[in-house]
Amino acid sequence: MFAFYFITTLKTYYMGFLCLYLQSKKSPLSSTPPTHAE
Repeated sequence: MFAFYFITTLKTYYMGFLCLYLQSKKSPLSSTPPTHAE
């Protein structure tokens, strides 16, 4: 089931990116856009 593993990993990366995005929007002090893709 490679597709299932791929989708799960994609969702995890998406949720992590969304969390970082919301945190960056919440704190205006660190207004630098995240240039690193973990």
